[in-house]
Amino acid sequence: MKDSAIDIAVMITAIDRPELHQKVYSKYLEYTSNVNCKWIITINNINNQIDETIHNINSIFNGYDVHIKPYKSGGQYADWYESVKYCINEAYNSQPKIGYLWLEDDWLLNSDIKLIDDIKLIDNDNCHISLHNRIHVSFNPSIWSHEAFNELMYKSINNPESSLGSGHYNKLQTNPERICCPHPESTNFVKSLKTVSRFKDVGRNWQKDKLNNSKTYNIKIK
Repeated sequence: MKDSAIDIAVMITAIDRPELHQKVYSKYLEYTSNVNCKWIITINNINNQIDETIHNINSIFNGYDVHIKPYKSGGQYADWYESVKYCINEAYNSQPKIGYLWLEDDWLLNSDIKLIDDIKLIDNDNCHISLHNRIHVSFNPSIWSHEAFNELMYKSINNPESSLGSGHYNKLQTNPERICCPHPESTNFVKSLKTVSRFKDVGRNWQKDKLNNSKTYNIKIK
C-alpha cells in the first residue's frame, strides 16, 4: 500500500555488528535529514549479537520510521539473498513518491551534501545515481528512480530466472547483486547514470579486524 508521506524508501542489509552501526547510522540520518524516509533494515547473524544490534538500531533511530527484520542465520549468499529480497519487496510495497536509497551497513558518510540535494539529480524515471563514484550500476550506496528500481531490483530479485542476471543464478550460491546489477547489462538498461562521491567503505577494515578478512557473505562451493 502506498504511503503518501514517504519520499524515499531506504534499504539496508546488515549483519550484527552494533559497534560499526554506531558510527555509520547516525551519519545516515544526517545525510537524509529533511527527507521523509522509511527505513527497512535486515540483520543477518554472524556474531550472535542480534539482540544487541536490534537494541542499538532502535536507539539510534528513535522517533524514525524504521522496520527491522532479524534472521537467525547468516554468512552465506543464500542468507544475503533473502535479506535483499525482503528489503526490496518492503520498499516496493511502500511506493515512495521520489524513489529509493540503497545503503547497506558499512559505508560512512564522507560529504556535507545532503540527500535532499542529491535527489535533484534524478532527471528521468529510469535513473541510477551512484553515491560512491561507481561508473556502473551496483549495490554500492545509490539512489534509484522508480523504473530503474522496478525493473532491475524488484522484478529481478523475485524472478531471477528471467532477470538480466539470469546467467548468474544458482538457488543456493547466488550473489543477489549479480542478479539485480549484472555488468554491463544493468548499466546499459538505465537511461541516466550519474556518479558523485558521498560515502566511503569502512566495512573492509572491519572485516579484516573482526573476521580475519573473511567475507561476511561467502558460501564455499564444495
